[in-house]
Amino acid sequence: MGEREKPTDLMAWNADTTRMPARMHHEYLTSLYLRNALATNSYPVQGRAVALDDIAMPVFLVGTQRDHISPWRSVEGSWWPAWHRWLSRHSSRRRPAQATPPTAVLRDAPGDYVRRRFKD
Repeated sequence: MGEREKPTDLMAWNADTTRMPARMHHEYLTSLYLRNALATNSYPVQGRAVALDDIAMPVFLVGTQRDHISPWRSVEGSWWPAWHRWLSRHSSRRRPAQATPPTAVLRDAPGDYVRRRFKD
């Protein structure tokens, strides 16, 4: 009691912070969550209020009632098959991936962060 649990990969994933500057993160949370500005047609972009109706692009939305982290094969009524169908309808044909220029490679995959481990 009162002791921390032994870290797991899921705990590490859950503790991963948002990768954006602090000011941007603050404005994002304040405008979109606290003030709900996008839903009320008052979210400013380049000095102009934007409404959801102004956004003309395909969007797949998921609302969950239970844990969103559960492996997709383990949950009943998974949204994954619907997402796959949606992607199929909105994707271009498959084509080979473009080669990465050697100058763009920082490290061999999967990257150093993947190999970092918690101290036992």
